[in-house]
Amino acid sequence: MIRILGKLSQIKNFMVSYIRKHLIFLSITFAYIIFGLIIIILTEHGDTVLWMDKHHFWLSDMYFELCNLFGEGLIIALFVTAFVFNNWRQAIFIGIGLGLNSALIQALKHYFNEPRPKKYFWSIKETFHYVIPPEEVHTDFSFPSGHTNGAFTLFFCLAIIYY
Repeated sequence: MIRILGKLSQIKNFMVSYIRKHLIFLSITFAYIIFGLIIIILTEHGDTVLWMDKHHFWLSDMYFELCNLFGEGLIIALFVTAFVFNNWRQAIFIGIGLGLNSALIQALKHYFNEPRPKKYFWSIKETFHYVIPPEEVHTDFSFPSGHTNGAFTLFFCLAIIYY
């Protein structure tokens, strides 16, 4: 019993020190999540996408284009290749993580089968006109985002390796 209490005390001390060390990051992340939840609760499905489509700005377009690249298979393959020459075990770890993520995302995409904005808004007079290049527009399987999950998994694996 005393051992368990000692371990719980160590966990508590670690959590408190972690929160203190990363308070600014955690606060911004929490505020971002709350802001997103408020938008989801207060708006109709698709209104946010139409608003963003009407009010896009060239600098944010460049930012999202860059973010999109980190989820591309070619960029991820370059990262894994760089790790093969540096440390093959880390490359295998990243490759397995990305492979499992890809399989899970494809299964979820086919389960949810959510249409992409171009297909979702086809019947609305307000057309969804802006597409970040490349201009290949798919119509199905928008959720969950493969690019977002690919980039998240890549950086999650890098965080585990380097933290």
